[in-house]
Amino acid sequence: MKASPGFPVTIWGRWSPSLALLAVAFATLVGCAGYGDRPPGGNELRAQLQEQEQSGYTYGYGAAERPEQARQEAYYQIAGAVVTAIRGEQREVYRLLQRRGEADDSDIELAEELEFQSSISSLSHAVIEGAEVVSEKRSADGWLVSVRVADEQMEQMRSRARRQAPALAQLELIEATPDSRPGLRFQRALSGLATVERLELADERAYIPQHGETTFASYFTEAAREALERIHVVPVIDGSRVRFAVLDRHTLRPQPSLTLNIDGYRLVTDSGGWTDERRVGDLSSAVKVVVEGRERRHRNLLSDEQRLVETLYPRQWREQDVAVLYLHSQPAGAVMRIAGSEYVTPARVELEQGREYRLRIEGTVDYRERDETIRIDSASPAYFYSAGLTERRFGELDLSAEGGALIRLEGYGIESRSIRRPAEAGTYRVRVTRDNPRYQDIVEEIVLREDERIKREYARPPDRFPHYFGWRWGVNLGLYGGDPGDDYSLPVEDGSASFADFAADDEDISGISRTDASFQLGATAHYFARAMPFVFGGELAYRREQYDVEYSSAGQGGQDDGDDTLDLFNWQGSLGVGFWQPVGMGIGWVTLNKAWQRGSWDDSGADIDMPSGRVDDSYPFIELGGSFDIWGFGVRVSDLDSGPGAMVWFGVGGSQLDGGYQLPAEVEARPGVHY
Repeated sequence: MKASPGFPVTIWGRWSPSLALLAVAFATLVGCAGYGDRPPGGNELRAQLQEQEQSGYTYGYGAAERPEQARQEAYYQIAGAVVTAIRGEQREVYRLLQRRGEADDSDIELAEELEFQSSISSLSHAVIEGAEVVSEKRSADGWLVSVRVADEQMEQMRSRARRQAPALAQLELIEATPDSRPGLRFQRALSGLATVERLELADERAYIPQHGETTFASYFTEAAREALERIHVVPVIDGSRVRFAVLDRHTLRPQPSLTLNIDGYRLVTDSGGWTDERRVGDLSSAVKVVVEGRERRHRNLLSDEQRLVETLYPRQWREQDVAVLYLHSQPAGAVMRIAGSEYVTPARVELEQGREYRLRIEGTVDYRERDETIRIDSASPAYFYSAGLTERRFGELDLSAEGGALIRLEGYGIESRSIRRPAEAGTYRVRVTRDNPRYQDIVEEIVLREDERIKREYARPPDRFPHYFGWRWGVNLGLYGGDPGDDYSLPVEDGSASFADFAADDEDISGISRTDASFQLGATAHYFARAMPFVFGGELAYRREQYDVEYSSAGQGGQDDGDDTLDLFNWQGSLGVGFWQPVGMGIGWVTLNKAWQRGSWDDSGADIDMPSGRVDDSYPFIELGGSFDIWGFGVRVSDLDSGPGAMVWFGVGGSQLDGGYQLPAEVEARPGVHY
């Protein structure tokens, strides 16, 4: 039937029932899931495995949601058995450090509260090398894994652990030291380095989860380096004298009992992190600050360059227009008001030099209604103020969101669909998110004060309405498989014949089938509309279809019956329209298309003469495609009766697309709109 001009008949042509069913199939996905027998409980399964244990081995069991987690737990259990055997040796090392003044009672208690997790982590890595996975099964509670180690191997690990006990004890002590005490971490790293050098353990392997496979020497050296990176030296000038405050760079916590070599002067910080005074005029133009060990023998473990914290330049101090005020409280989170603004400690504030300032401390019972006066010297580049708080202020946060969105308190590691809890006084940045770039985050900065209850019911994060508009073009290579539809037109002498009737219409041909070597090469272009998610596409293509033709001797000069392979060449153009959808970092589309083609046989070099006529044909097809960067791929399925069949295509091309969202990634929360 000829297509009449106009839309949509010109585009779509004649629809067949097969194509209609195919369109429904593309629009609907159906999944089925069966239910098997429920596996045994974890305790029941463990009991079964324990009954099968063999002598001469030590077994470990691990239960978790995933098999690799359960396997790690089993390794940890065996490593824990090894560590249990050396706890006495490790505790003796702690007592020795305590007698030498390198650890106090609180440090020992903290290290023991950690239950030697660092040692277990390190030894579990060695367990992996000698362990055999006996069983790995799913239980009703998740996965249960059983591993075993030969008793001979266990004894070797215990012997190794006893030899490494002093080094592991030092490692535990470093891991038990807060990052906010880099001075103490550095001293302990030096002590650990001295221990492994003395006991010839420097090159022995250790496994640290944060560092991976390493050696004891490398671990302690790296721990010392990381500690030095966090130490910050603040020069505070008063008249002609200067003192140095030694702080943690991130938390501004003072670093007590730290020995420094500052421009050749050996200075030790007091309990507040301050050094003794020195004359500003006695300092050189470039003041090097080097950290020294508690004992002189430790100084040779690292070079001066390795122990260098920073270099100060006194001449630049007088050239500064402002001074940096460092505000610290213990614990952190106190609200301090100065120069008309509030700050939550730790904080850095730029202030004018040569002035007195009134500092008000809020947030605790001990410091309520208390004012302090500080004076910043006209030549001082910085000032440090620290307040020891005995009690923190608390308020309450009651936060919820519609639609199951997540509420995140940034910087605090707190994330939930609702937050109802006491919270420290201070500033909180709240983010309401669906963790999907398609949806807009709602953010708000909340200042929580003492005894205050802040209640928020946030709206559901809105859709940002992603869009792509512009052009995409490319070159595609498609592959066909199987025979075309029964009504697919093939050229004959005086017109065309359907694929099903082709052999019957030609007495010389007894059979015909298409091979899998058929392919299509096309140049495509797509236009993505801006206002609505519509896509328009077109293609010019050249298709070679290869057919196996069986012929009889009648009409072929008396030749014997046989078969030959011939090519059918088609030139094709197509137009289509459909919808697009963002897919990850790319774009996908589904279109309904109409193709027009002209084809003719190529029988050069063949044993049979094919009809010399040409055939003009058209058919509809559905395309499901996608584009990621320069790559494209898709599937086409034509009308099952009149089309050439299914095609899978791959392509490469370019684009001139403006992709983005109609709304920004985040919006500040406004009362009455977002809550």
